[in-house]
Amino acid sequence: MVAPSTSYRPRALLQILKEGFLPLFFCGTLLSGSAASAQHVDFNARMEKALQDIVHLRYGALHQKLRQERKKHPQNRAADYLEAASICIALFVNERVEGFTQEEPRLETLLERLETVPEKDPYQKLLRGEIMLGTAILQGKYGHTWAAAWRFSKAYKLLKTNYERFPEFAPNYLPWGVLMTAIGSLPESYQVIAGLLGFAGDVDSGLALIRQGYYQCQNTARWRFYKGYHGFVYAFVYQQLEIKPAPTLPQLGLPVASSSFFIYLHAQELLDQGKATKAYILLQKRPQGEGLLPFPFLHYLTGKVALSVAPEKAGPHFHRFLRESENDIYRNSSQRFLAWYHLLRREKDSVAYWRERLLQAPPGASGADEQARREARLGWNPTLVRARLAYDGGRYHEALHLLKNDPPAHLANWARLEWHYRQGRAYQALHAYQKAQKHYQRGLRYPPTENSYALGNSTLQLGNLALKAQDTSTARQWYQRCLNYTDYPFYEGIHQKAKARLSGL
Repeated sequence: MVAPSTSYRPRALLQILKEGFLPLFFCGTLLSGSAASAQHVDFNARMEKALQDIVHLRYGALHQKLRQERKKHPQNRAADYLEAASICIALFVNERVEGFTQEEPRLETLLERLETVPEKDPYQKLLRGEIMLGTAILQGKYGHTWAAAWRFSKAYKLLKTNYERFPEFAPNYLPWGVLMTAIGSLPESYQVIAGLLGFAGDVDSGLALIRQGYYQCQNTARWRFYKGYHGFVYAFVYQQLEIKPAPTLPQLGLPVASSSFFIYLHAQELLDQGKATKAYILLQKRPQGEGLLPFPFLHYLTGKVALSVAPEKAGPHFHRFLRESENDIYRNSSQRFLAWYHLLRREKDSVAYWRERLLQAPPGASGADEQARREARLGWNPTLVRARLAYDGGRYHEALHLLKNDPPAHLANWARLEWHYRQGRAYQALHAYQKAQKHYQRGLRYPPTENSYALGNSTLQLGNLALKAQDTSTARQWYQRCLNYTDYPFYEGIHQKAKARLSGL
């Protein structure tokens, strides 16, 4: 058996952005456009409906409308923009290197056509910048590092110049705000790289622009059609960075049940609120059928939520994901959750089978996949697994009951840290903040042999608790300590949150 790597390699700048909140941001901002711009861009009634088709993943209906528009108005660049946006979104949702190779020439053609929009029209740089940014992340995803860096730089300059040249153009606020927030919340080590490449970001300014862009467009008749897309991005960024209070899709008046994108995000919002059963029901009601873009990730997410609320139904969701997904992302993680599925059923042979598959698996394609390999190497403690699933299901008292005694002395440090970390999370969810603080600090007495998510998030949450108590000095110390822990799965996201808090102190 080949020994798996035990290190989690730091990733390049574009990889960090890719695994942060930018991919789903593009699913929203790639759907912006002009309601009535210059002669080369006309979002007429047909194009507005085509835009709605994209956000609802109705690709069959979308392509029909694009054909009709090109036949009747061959010079309308809105059709080119929407086609490019739909290609990028399809490649984000169903990541296949073969698909990118096939579509790249078409994307280049569409970008060239968008350049024909007059430069005096602020939509020209906005639309090009969004597609450039989308293709940059796709290039980075498939290892074309230098091409990706050039495109990212180009997109950054397009959006920045557009913001400076047209300061009253509210549709530009949101994509530019997301870029500023993403770059400003990068880990310190990547801030140096970003600076050398000419990128500058600021979390507070970026968040303010996102918020301003959403509300200003909603208060302006000609930009009101942005509501769904800007609302999705606004809620998503705040949810990812755990900014409170965060707007939810229902609060923004968005029709959650009509779009798989909306269902994905609202399910995450419900999980954050401890309403896992509602999230599971919602995920099963998502639109499916002929003419819709496949979204296999939602089978994975449904299975993950099912483990917490209806574990006997979880297995088929993961098997369906493994059958239908055309890439390796979340494959290791699915195998990890299948091992848990059989662990809950006390089927030891099946647990051993999936664990061996993970031990033989290549390095993970995402943080979740690499975390799955780490857990397989360490082994799973049944009590910790059940407590984690109880917590994920919003059953905080059940999680605490499972962990009511101190961790057994024979457990390794990583498990003893995890034991107290899980208690801290449950007490925090129950607003028992002093007890949560005590368990986070007790867990830190057991430093693992390698940095871990529980280690990094314990320090982040201790900072959050100190901030809630208005002890900014202590909060700052915990956030700074959080930034000292690196090279574990998801550390970039933990650092983004810590930096976002430090920015506000």
